[in-house]
Amino acid sequence: RTVGIGLGNGTFVSGNTRSEVPIRSAPMRGDLDGDGTPDLAVVDAQGNILLRRGRPGTDNLYDPPVVLNSGQPVLDATLVRTPTGLAVVGSKINSGFFAYGVGVASLPNPRRKGQPPFARLFAADLTGNGRDSLIGIDRLNSQLRIYLDNDVSHAIEVYSREQGTNDVSLVDLGNPNGLDIVVA
Repeated sequence: RTVGIGLGNGTFVSGNTRSEVPIRSAPMRGDLDGDGTPDLAVVDAQGNILLRRGRPGTDNLYDPPVVLNSGQPVLDATLVRTPTGLAVVGSKINSGFFAYGVGVASLPNPRRKGQPPFARLFAADLTGNGRDSLIGIDRLNSQLRIYLDNDVSHAIEVYSREQGTNDVSLVDLGNPNGLDIVVA
């Protein structure tokens, strides 16, 4: 027997298939439009960030999906808490970021030029101030970069090795200021 990964359009691919954009896409849930109702965002196989707005007064009912980043495919996306609200931030294939949400106005510089795009994005409060830091794994050289308090104009390169960084977990190892980063 063969088990394939469903692409959501009636077709399946081998688990070994490599794609320009992620095939795995876990839904991200949060209030992205500021109406007090949780919304869903997901990255599809073409790199589109699909937003399904939550219907006010209901639990787990959503409008049909809307593409947020038409013509700007992303490799990965994550939800980021900012002082003004929640934003979904994606790593564009051709470098730079795409951002949408209540908190977008407080992202200092949503474009990042001259650096390879991120294959994976994560966000967590690493400093304990209620603002998420943006954490990315570089697509080309697998370096881990951290933008403290999502200030994408000032990257802190904290980790690099020849084999590259494969994955990141954000866990509480007793840091009183926020979560800790575990790198594999």
